[in-house]
Amino acid sequence: MQFLNRQKAGQLRFVLPFIGICLCWIVLPTQARAETGTIADDAQVLNTATIRQYTDKFTYTVDIFTTRDFQGSRDAFDTSVQGLTSESVTPTTFTTPTTTATPTDTSTTTISSCDPKQQVGCELFDDSVGFMMRKGYASDSIEIGIDVPARHLAIYSGKGVTIVQDHYNNAIQAFADTMHQTHDNYTQATIAALNDLQNDNDRFWDGVRSQAPWFLLVALVLSPFLFAMLANAMGWKTSSSSNDNEYERRRSYNSWNNNSSNNNGGGGGASSNF
Repeated sequence: MQFLNRQKAGQLRFVLPFIGICLCWIVLPTQARAETGTIADDAQVLNTATIRQYTDKFTYTVDIFTTRDFQGSRDAFDTSVQGLTSESVTPTTFTTPTTTATPTDTSTTTISSCDPKQQVGCELFDDSVGFMMRKGYASDSIEIGIDVPARHLAIYSGKGVTIVQDHYNNAIQAFADTMHQTHDNYTQATIAALNDLQNDNDRFWDGVRSQAPWFLLVALVLSPFLFAMLANAMGWKTSSSSNDNEYERRRSYNSWNNNSSNNNGGGGGASSNF
């Protein structure tokens, strides 16, 4: 039984810190669960690699599109970007005459297509299955459209995104201010908008994640002391306490044995190895 207690205590000494570390990583929300967003820089004004370092911090999918060819109004541009946040919205289909051998045949064929001049975010739609299907979950996405010739920015998110309205307003203002300050540096302006758009919850956990290695280091250093306190409180027997108890039992036995020998009446004796 003593051996089992010592063995159990020794195992717990290593198991408890390991469990603590695992719990730390489980508790921390992981942004990697969000799908990697699409950055389509048709206007070629962004450093996509730099911007992706910021979009990947979000717990939502962030898609960014720039365009030089959009031919609609600014309101139409806004509607197009906002439509990307709805699961039911797909690019408008159009019809084209079918080529036949009979001139009088006026049959037409409906073709599903996405026209970048009329729709923002065509890169999100796939027609390889015979119909237009959107990639990813629109309700959990943040869609950012930048119309470069019109100098217009639109930011919309799906119903599953919990970001307060002030963050959208601040992001739009930060983009405009940075554009003026940097003489139209779209990359810096987009980063400024992303920083103001990021919600408070994401910012909090970003700070926790950045300090996580230090938390784990402190936990590993303090784990032996915490284990000793826990073992003492729970009455677990460690190897040192077992040795102390064994020494105490032997000392008590020797004391009792000596007292018994001295109480045998007259005479005496002794034994020793030489």
